[in-house]
Amino acid sequence: MNRLILFVAIVFSLVAKGYAQRIEPKEPAMFEVLFTKHVVRDTVSEVEKHPWPDAQMALRVGKTSAMFYPVLKFFRDSLAHYNPDLYWQLDRANFEEERRTKVWKPLGGWENEYIFKNMPEGKWTVANYFDMERRVYEEEIETPVWEIADSVKTILGYECQLAFTDFRGRRWSAWFTPEIPVAEGPWKLSGLPGLILEAYDAKRHYVFTSTGIVKDNLGDVGIYIFRDYFKTTRDKYLNDRYKYITSTTSMGSNIAAAYGVKTNTDNAPKKVKRTPYDFEETNYPH
Repeated sequence: MNRLILFVAIVFSLVAKGYAQRIEPKEPAMFEVLFTKHVVRDTVSEVEKHPWPDAQMALRVGKTSAMFYPVLKFFRDSLAHYNPDLYWQLDRANFEEERRTKVWKPLGGWENEYIFKNMPEGKWTVANYFDMERRVYEEEIETPVWEIADSVKTILGYECQLAFTDFRGRRWSAWFTPEIPVAEGPWKLSGLPGLILEAYDAKRHYVFTSTGIVKDNLGDVGIYIFRDYFKTTRDKYLNDRYKYITSTTSMGSNIAAAYGVKTNTDNAPKKVKRTPYDFEETNYPH
């Protein structure tokens, strides 16, 4: 069976049993907004020559808090938490297929970053996994200062207004709907008099597009259970991550080393081309 089909089947069986909840609950969710996250990772040619597909993200919103997370990564982590033996079997099988095809496609997708909002109170907690290490940091919530324009359009059946802000090194546009008076949005964007359903930076290197709103059968809003995570700071986290994405080290070789597998030019996964791009926020030392 194709590894992706098998993974999805297992994931949804876990969801049906209520297992996909590797979080410490804080409060019930009011609704969840599904987004696609599009990233231009080659900002020189701006031609998509990489294997990264758009990530499927979710914004789960409660009365006092929210969490923005990658859907497949969340399910992968839930599987690893509740059935580690099965997870490692699938991960090893996935790695062997990567060796065979010489293409690195991580189980659970490419997007790894979680953002927990107002957890703890007044702070963002950001967690990620890269360079074979789990990392987490906290920072004070910073609310963008918005300029609301006259433009309107309809998204998912809701009338939305356009707003602009300069935030964390980028110029952002956001479409929000006053019909859902919740001051939340994707990533760290928030503070408008309505839910943000679409957002993008001026160069459209980052585009968040809502694809649906779910109101039934939701899990709780809560904080991730951080086991074996390295605590760091925002600046160090972003700087280390930038060094990682601009390095020339083969990611496949690092994974092979973790499994104790020797690689050579015949069986090693191809290096994933590291192309010039930066994160949603660029105002950090690098």
